[in-house]
Amino acid sequence: MSKLKNYFEGNLSESAMEQISEQIINAKLDRDKKRKWTRQLQQEYGLLRPPQKKLSFFKKHQSTIIKVAASLLLLFSAYFIYESITPPSYLKIVDEEIENLNIMGDPSVFRKGDKEIDELRKKANLTYVDQKYAESIFFWNQIIATDKSIAMDYFYLGLCHLKKTDPDHHKAIEFFLKAKSMGGPKEEIKWALVLVYLKIGEIEKGKQLINEIIKQKTYKSGTAEKILTHLEGIH
Repeated sequence: MSKLKNYFEGNLSESAMEQISEQIINAKLDRDKKRKWTRQLQQEYGLLRPPQKKLSFFKKHQSTIIKVAASLLLLFSAYFIYESITPPSYLKIVDEEIENLNIMGDPSVFRKGDKEIDELRKKANLTYVDQKYAESIFFWNQIIATDKSIAMDYFYLGLCHLKKTDPDHHKAIEFFLKAKSMGGPKEEIKWALVLVYLKIGEIEKGKQLINEIIKQKTYKSGTAEKILTHLEGIH
């Protein structure tokens, strides 16, 4: 800067003045050449040199940001995977109750009647007790195909569809409602419907029946209250 100041004030020797003048002229010519080349490249080849930008904050810290983002993504993924594979708390009770649904003492199995139907009911009951639900369904279907079926046949058929390895919940509901329409055991049917509705996510239907059970203090009212506490906040 002192040389330039002395140059403009004329305080340098003639040779020094000539040297600086030459440098200034060369610098100007160099800038002019660059501008000329830029215009020529743009006009002839459509090339435009992009303006130089300062590195953005992202580029300066790109590696760190990517690492933090990856960690957060992994954390959120783990959370949602855990949520998706962890069943709601009420379902644990529901599954236990379904597991414990048993054949009730059905006097129709032991009374004297149609020998063939009685034999089918015995086989259906025994295979149910042995947890051979597919076989049990086979026998119950044979019974309801006759005109001698009763409400309990449909109720037990519904239980089989609910408890088998690959449950058919909609079939279970169909047979429970059929049993109800034929005068089957109201309290047991209502409880079975609660379980199957909750199992398939029909929460409001399940809640409605649970509230009836609690209000009337009928079969399984204590368990119904326990399930209801787990259902609070679920719509």
